[in-house]
Amino acid sequence: MMDPIEKQWIPISTYDSVRIDEYNGKWSLQLGKRGDNDTYTAWTCPQKWVDGEKSLLKKNGEPIFVPLSIPLGDSKEKALKVVGSIYNQLKAMK
Repeated sequence: MMDPIEKQWIPISTYDSVRIDEYNGKWSLQLGKRGDNDTYTAWTCPQKWVDGEKSLLKKNGEPIFVPLSIPLGDSKEKALKVVGSIYNQLKAMK
């Protein structure tokens, strides 16, 4: 379990922030939306195609909402490798 100070939001624009999150052993980069002097986790509802149209995924008839995030791996070491690779690619770009 991460210490609260390690889960601080990192501002990236006026309204957007990101943070590293660990849940059930899986690491991810979460999106946060800033407003009302606080930052809130951005949520999304997964969709699937049904008969050529988008349909929200549901459980017991209710839409499923999950944090908007990018998976980084199932261990801290894997997450560090992924973040390191992203860093190296950004650094190499012109």
